[in-house]
Amino acid sequence: MKITIRERHGVRILDLVGKLKVGEGARSVYTAVRAELDGGHKSILLNLSQVSFLDSTGLGRLVACLTSASSREATLELLSPSPRVRDVLEITGTAQLFEIFDDEDEAIQSFQNQDR
Repeated sequence: MKITIRERHGVRILDLVGKLKVGEGARSVYTAVRAELDGGHKSILLNLSQVSFLDSTGLGRLVACLTSASSREATLELLSPSPRVRDVLEITGTAQLFEIFDDEDEAIQSFQNQDR
């Protein structure tokens, strides 16, 4: 799993590339999100457009990331899950836990609307 971090309008965007599965992939995403939270960032967007695979461990780590963000009064949203990843989110019912956007500008705007 490759993770690139960038920022737009105060939103930390983690661009994920690879497989979000048992082992290093799932662990690295959780570690990256926790580091952002530890750094005081309150708006985190996970870009899943280049995630080609999601297993139950990866799914569990996404939920753990959401829980960690919520416990720190931060917001974590998902951007552009690939069709395969979206299917897993939908089939498991996990999609309803997350705010999911297909457009980065809309996602950024949603964070700014929450700040009001």
